[in-house]
Amino acid sequence: MSDINSESQSIMARDHKMNGHGSNKLAKYAGFIEVVLRFILFLTTLAPVLLLATSKQTVFFRLPFPPYGMSASAKFTSIPALVFEISALSAACLYSIITGLLSIYSYMMGINRSAKLMFSIFVMDLLLVGMVAAAGGAGGEAAYIGLRGNKSARWPKICTAYDTFCLHVGFSCLTSIFADTALIFLIILYVLTLSP
Repeated sequence: MSDINSESQSIMARDHKMNGHGSNKLAKYAGFIEVVLRFILFLTTLAPVLLLATSKQTVFFRLPFPPYGMSASAKFTSIPALVFEISALSAACLYSIITGLLSIYSYMMGINRSAKLMFSIFVMDLLLVGMVAAAGGAGGEAAYIGLRGNKSARWPKICTAYDTFCLHVGFSCLTSIFADTALIFLIILYVLTLSP
């Protein structure tokens, strides 16, 4: 039994020397994977910002008394949760541009970044996961209230009248979930890359 253990330990030690705990294979593709994930993060944070920025919809409501109608607009600036969502996703989009350019530069030049820089980016990615998740939750809350209303607060459903506005808000929430997923994959990539 001890021969099997010593033999398996020597095989594992040889593999660790050759592969560097398996990180050599990962390091070969980690730069490319990071560039792709940063690009996905950029797209999935830019799309909801554009969706919310273009979500204004004006509807004409008929009234039974003079002036027999009025128009009302729905826009993201009217709902504080959507203002938070667009602010947080704009910050995440800017962050994805900066780190994406850094990733492309280090990948193209074959430069290994310092462990301190990689750890700093890792921590910022962790913070951004929370921020993007909170933004998606805030937008989801606004979309849900618009779709279902709130009977106890006497807030009516608005998505029956403002259908385009509600679609923009809903798709921005869905896209922010994809941004959060890209950030989670980036964190997993950094954990696997930074671990010895």
